[in-house]
Amino acid sequence: MQARFACTYPRLNTLPLDGLPEVAFVGRSNAGKSSAINTLAQQKALAFVSKTPGRTQHFNYFSVPEGGRGTADAPAAGFLVDLPGYGFAKVGGQAERSHWGEDFAGYIAGRQPLAGLVVLMDVRHTLTELDVQLLGLAPPSLPVLVLLTKSDKLTANQARTEAARVAAQITALRQAWRGGGIDETDTVTVMPFSSLSRLNVVPARQWVEQQLGTLAG
Repeated sequence: MQARFACTYPRLNTLPLDGLPEVAFVGRSNAGKSSAINTLAQQKALAFVSKTPGRTQHFNYFSVPEGGRGTADAPAAGFLVDLPGYGFAKVGGQAERSHWGEDFAGYIAGRQPLAGLVVLMDVRHTLTELDVQLLGLAPPSLPVLVLLTKSDKLTANQARTEAARVAAQITALRQAWRGGGIDETDTVTVMPFSSLSRLNVVPARQWVEQQLGTLAG
């Protein structure tokens, strides 16, 4: 999968209306979100890796061409969207934090072209209160991929065990939010991930391409 920078949008009401599918990336500001985007898009500096976490303050769009590959002028088949990290509240005044909270929630809960959500969590610090709040915003039918980043810090068995624990917790949470019901369209995938060791880079990339409709046959 290749991607290139398309545009930065300051507010939810400025986002494009062309209806092309979008896969959004979100996570706490130190969870390795930008590194994951760069790795999955096979780029070294597509998404900016800030020395000061939480500096992403806009909707950053990266276009993906048909089939996942193409020339610089190839039409977009969909977009990767880099959302503000959970640390965005550290930046700006109260009014800025307020509108970002509204835009953030509005995008996750109601953005029509949103075809998939990738949630990044440090494998050593999973399912914080903020992570749970984020997952609560996502519609049950929205495909969600949870990447447990920095899994190279654990043994392979530890990483698998943590992924199974997180998956079970998320399932229980989402069922509780639905009053205990089971929804066959509820699709949450959890996997250990590492940009450094490239653990599960290929299946994670395939998941993103599948949601965008660019997965090669």
